[in-house]
Amino acid sequence: MEAVLPERVAVDGIEIAYGVSGSGGPDLVLLHGSGGSHQWWHATAPLLERDWRVIAVDLSGHGDSGEQATRADYRPDRWAREVVAVLRAVGSAHAVFAAHSMGGRIAMLVAAEHPELVDGIVLVDTNLGTLEEDAVNQVEFPGGDRKFYPTREEAAGRFKLQPAQPAPPDHLIAPIRENVTKLLPEGWSWKHSPNVLGRFSLTHVDDLAPRITAPIALVYGTESEVVSEERRARARAVLPTLVEIVPVEGAHHHVMVDEPELTAELVDSFARRFTGRG
Repeated sequence: MEAVLPERVAVDGIEIAYGVSGSGGPDLVLLHGSGGSHQWWHATAPLLERDWRVIAVDLSGHGDSGEQATRADYRPDRWAREVVAVLRAVGSAHAVFAAHSMGGRIAMLVAAEHPELVDGIVLVDTNLGTLEEDAVNQVEFPGGDRKFYPTREEAAGRFKLQPAQPAPPDHLIAPIRENVTKLLPEGWSWKHSPNVLGRFSLTHVDDLAPRITAPIALVYGTESEVVSEERRARARAVLPTLVEIVPVEGAHHHVMVDEPELTAELVDSFARRFTGRG
């Protein structure tokens, strides 16, 4: 997977970065979480490229894509439109989605609005919070001003995964750490806008789930602070098309960073099942 996504498509005047790699096989879309980018999949994507046409997307306000004008402009429905625009740009008639954290809700929204485009969804440690939890999320992540640093090294040195967890091996985390910053007139800062954080919870799982016809699998890290036992029970209760919940032993919230090979195996297995290739 390329460090910088090479392709662009304009959505509401904002350039959305995407890349296509792998075989000419069925389509597999990779979506990142809040504050992340396609780089979170850097060790997993090459393992999937053997049998899938992998489509990686940086949502607006993240990674290599452009930024919205205000915090209010970051909305799940707009992010979903960006994903659909990328699918149209690459000629994808339907795809399986592998979506981490916030990306899972965006994938679910695409599936609810455009069922013909989605063959299935592999949620990777996605927050399935209640309405009350979503309201708290908006308060805890109010957005705000950027932080700037005099050098790229200082900015990158402050990078850490959230929620906090033991650092993954350097060969897994270094490619992410080395690609999370950009130079702005005021200095070096994060690629993601602080105004994106928490905005995924404007779209509620309770509203999405009844409208989804595509099969869903949930993969979670056993050490994750996000997908608790209660949230796994909630997934069983509110996702009518849920087919299976699979733990990844020892992984934290960033499952594909902690265990890229196993994540790839699970995504591949479910994608084959969802497309009748299994």
